[in-house]
Parts: sequence; structure tokens; C-alpha cells
Amino acid sequence: MNDIGKAASTMTSRERVLAALDHREPDRVPIVIGGSAQKIVEPTLRELLQHYGLAGDSLRRVFAQFRFESVSEPLWQALGVDARHVYWQPERNFSIELQERGEKYIDEWGLDYDYSRGAGVNSFLCRLAPLRGASEQDLDTYTWPNPHAYDRTEGMKEAAQKLFDEGRYAVYAYRNGGIFDYASYLRGTERFMMDLLINKSFVKRLLWKIMEILISYYESLLSAVGPYVHVVEIADDLGAQNGPMISPQMYDEFIKPCHKALIQAIKHDYPKIKVMIHCDGGVRPLLPGLIEAGIDILNPVQVTAGGMEPAALKRDFGDALVFQGGIDTQNLLINATPNQVADEVKRLIDILGPGGGYLFGPSHNILADIPVENVIAMFETAQSYGLG
Repeated sequence: MNDIGKAASTMTSRERVLAALDHREPDRVPIVIGGSAQKIVEPTLRELLQHYGLAGDSLRRVFAQFRFESVSEPLWQALGVDARHVYWQPERNFSIELQERGEKYIDEWGLDYDYSRGAGVNSFLCRLAPLRGASEQDLDTYTWPNPHAYDRTEGMKEAAQKLFDEGRYAVYAYRNGGIFDYASYLRGTERFMMDLLINKSFVKRLLWKIMEILISYYESLLSAVGPYVHVVEIADDLGAQNGPMISPQMYDEFIKPCHKALIQAIKHDYPKIKVMIHCDGGVRPLLPGLIEAGIDILNPVQVTAGGMEPAALKRDFGDALVFQGGIDTQNLLINATPNQVADEVKRLIDILGPGGGYLFGPSHNILADIPVENVIAMFETAQSYGLG
């Protein structure tokens, strides 16, 4: 491994990402942020813009994980980010003004969101669980989303094609919501967990209904951007702090068939697309099943969660999975010094980078409690600590 600052960049950002995705060693580990996790809250973005002399740059709003977030192209260049995202549009009646005013909103799934915690906090409260008391028969009469009601890909084709034709960056496409996640929201997490044990027929019917709707959404997404993107993200939060939320056996019985069908639909017309799953927490026991389902990339690699020690992940799954993320946002970036952050960046690159298969980034969103000096140390060390 080269000393910091020694390696010169010889690849374009796109070449760098594609090499890592193909398990080939690039000139340096690619840096990727964005999508459902790995976002940066606006107050920190503004501090970073100030630091890099970009304070006059206007932030652009994108719709990511049930809320609007901010991004900045000049800042992404300063941070050395090697990929760009194109984002799914919000529902017709959802707006940045609704989020900023902290209002409540019922979405197309019948889920009741409370945004009163404010636009600067990357969270929301989902309150209704409209299918909590539903029977299997009620699933036939529930008002499900209509994926064809209107176009939610407006502007995506033009943005993706422009990025693709420019040839500079790898291109990611993202839409929010997952099969397990929606089932938990609709049923209520506690009730859904009980269903997995005692109401299996209901669970399977619910999951396949959700999967069919999501397939239609992804088909719409790919009809717009399929020829121009390298990575498509799906999301399902299957992990808790100490381990998975469900057993590998439950994953294999209930969730894996749905994930497999969704991934096959995504890759049907675009087999070269890599599929990334946002699945944080201690999900190591589920990784064999996720690989069998067709997942190519695991994000955001929460290394402090149970079973997620990076050397063991690289050893046991590095041939089959690409890892994206890994720098701890729960403790390290909040409490460490910039020098300690730099040391951890180099340690993680030394573990996950050799042979390719690693895309550098944080283990989740960068929130306002993380000192901007540590964010700067993270990105600048990742840029300069090349693979030799």
C-alpha cells in the first residue's frame, strides 16, 4: 500500500468504479456517497462549501429516502466522489415545502409520515401501519399504489444520459422503499415479526404483492435510465445493532425469493447492471442468502455492528460481494480526532481495498453531530491514500 500522497490518479472516476466493481484493483479506492444512505446533512454541506471556497454554490435538492436532501456538484468534485446519482421523483403531492414546514403526509401506500422533526434531521416518523389488523382476504381490497398512475422518472433519462455520455463518472439510479421495509411499515414491525412465525400464508401473500408493485416501479425506472446506469440500488433494512432482525432461515423462506425476483427483473434487459442493496446493521448471517438472490454490492457496511468485522467480511465474501461504505458514523466520526479518522481510513482501505471490490464511504449518513474537520479528514485521506 502506498504512503499517503504518493499514488497518482491514472484512471477516470468511471474507470475506477468499474474496476472495483469487477474485483480489479484501481489506482485508488473509489469514493461513493449518495442514495438512500451516505448523504450529508445541509448544515455540514455548507461548512464544507465554505472550507473549499465554494460558499457561493447553490445546493440542489433531490428526493432520497422519503425526503428531500441537498447535493452539490462542485463539492462532490472537491471531495473526490467518483459516482453520480439520478434520483426518483417524489409523489405528486409531496413537496420540499411540506417537509420544511414539518407537516404530516399520507403516501400512496397509505403510510402516514410525520416530518415535524425538521428538514435538517435525516429521519421521519411512520405512524399508521394501515394493515395492522388486515386478514389475507383484505389484501385483495386494499388500495395499493398504482405504479402507472403518473411518471416519476421525469428528468431522469436526460440526467442519466448526460452523465453517461460525458464518460467521467459511474452512474447510480435509486428509488426508495424495500420489500421487507414496506411489509414492516404496513403491518407494524411487532405484528409483522409475529406473522413470520404464526401467519406464514399472510406474510407470503403480502410480500409478493409488495414485490410485484416494486418490480413495476423498477421497470419504469429502467425504461428511462437502463442504458445509462451502472448500478441500481434497492433497499431493505434487515439488520439490527447486534445481528440480523430475522434468521437466515426466515430470510431464505420469505424474503430471498422476492429479492431474487426483483433482481432478475432489474437485470432482465440490462444484465450488466450491478444491483446494490442498502442493508445496514449486523447482517453477516444473511450474506450467503443475499448473494444467492443476486446482490452484487452491500451498502453501507456498518463495521461496528455484530459480525461485521471488515477483515472477516473480505475474507469470507470478498470474491462474491463488493463492499460500499465502512467508515463508522456512530462513534469514530463523532468522537475521534482528524488524525484518528485518517488512520482508520487507511486501515479500512488496507483491509477492503486489495484486489478491488471496495467503494469507500461512510457507514451511514453524515449528520450534524459529526465535526466537519473529521469529514474533511475522511475524504482527503481516501483521495490521497492510493493503492500501489
